[in-house]
Amino acid sequence: MDMHISQRAEHRIGPAQLLLAELVTLPVSALASRLDAELQSNPALELPQPASCGGCGLPLWRGRCAPCRFGSRTAYDHQAMLASLPSSHSYPLSDAVAALDTGDRGIAEYLLADVDSHGLLADPLPVVAARLGCHVPRLRRVIEALRRAGMPGLCAATLAERLALQVAATGLVVPQEVRQLLRHGLEALAACVPAAARPSGFEALSAGAQAAARASGLTADQVALALAWLRRHIRADIVERDDVARTPASVDVIVAREAAGLVVQTVAGPWSAVRVAPSYLAHADHPALRPDMMKAARFVEVLARRDDILSRVCGVVVDRQAARVSCGREAHLPLSRREVATHLRVHESTVSRVVANKHLLLPTGETVELASLFGGSDALRQCLRELVAGESAPQSDTELARALAGRGHVVARRTIAKYRAELGIPHQRDRGGGKRDATPEPARR
Repeated sequence: MDMHISQRAEHRIGPAQLLLAELVTLPVSALASRLDAELQSNPALELPQPASCGGCGLPLWRGRCAPCRFGSRTAYDHQAMLASLPSSHSYPLSDAVAALDTGDRGIAEYLLADVDSHGLLADPLPVVAARLGCHVPRLRRVIEALRRAGMPGLCAATLAERLALQVAATGLVVPQEVRQLLRHGLEALAACVPAAARPSGFEALSAGAQAAARASGLTADQVALALAWLRRHIRADIVERDDVARTPASVDVIVAREAAGLVVQTVAGPWSAVRVAPSYLAHADHPALRPDMMKAARFVEVLARRDDILSRVCGVVVDRQAARVSCGREAHLPLSRREVATHLRVHESTVSRVVANKHLLLPTGETVELASLFGGSDALRQCLRELVAGESAPQSDTELARALAGRGHVVARRTIAKYRAELGIPHQRDRGGGKRDATPEPARR
């Protein structure tokens, strides 16, 4: 028997790589909890008492704090304003803030706090404007910005007005009976149940179905079909109840405008100042202390690597999407995680972990998910929305793909199906009948 010894190179994942893969996915809220757990379990880690910033009084975890570095507390004031609202009201304000002047944000905050769960205002606009000390046109401008942010019926005076606004904003082909109900029957239908007694928007509608039939000239069956369409495409309660609403997202990265252009800074916190305890470093050779020291040093190093990769990824993304950051969603450009990974010479999965659950605060005051800066152009989705809204007869996905190609958007039929689902546009057979797609969908295994 012969025995030969040879060398072989292998790449094995070590403890530091595993820890980085865990920490890089955590947003700042979860990272703070993870740090607390590590401090409790490892005595070799120490969190020194932070100094206070001379400019704003915030804890100074790293260098200059972001508000003072950027010369303004506007971004943090906006976060405080969102925090003061019920969580279900904060999202439209966060989305609309890019379109609002600084002075209009207080008006938007008041309106969102004043509407009921149906999104209705109790008082007429002139009364609200007088209470806020502003003109009615300015109030209407703020309301329009909030509606464009995803709540088209917000601040309506009546349930009928709210439903009409929501239907108009769907971009869908509206059945004839729904159009007739919108024109003639909604007021009678909504007036049947007092606003204070409405348990939900659609229970009130069902109670007034007979009155709506008389006012609109429709049969009871046609009214029932119209109400079914409304239930399927329109939310009953425009504002979520606070006991089921999500908590507003924490900001992980701040994007600011400086003389050199857009700059990116990760949000500092206790994780930015944690260190290996000096008392342990003084006895580094003690064998009983070495395991805890090695674990603590690894944790501190991985936190620094997490901060570095997050800053680098956000820097590339903000550079590519500079127009979207400055001008809003209309200027969004196509961007993939693979492009960012290639630019940084890292694996695509690393970029995906970094992007997960992270939020950016833009110079406009808008808070967005980092993931929202990826993907295809919003112009394509808007074009698809316009094509469906203007079709005389429902088109198949294949026909929509041809129409989009004629407008400069060359995409596959399968992509059209995906975008339809994202936009809430029904299939051809559910948009008023018609033939099925010429190209059959592949069978699922």
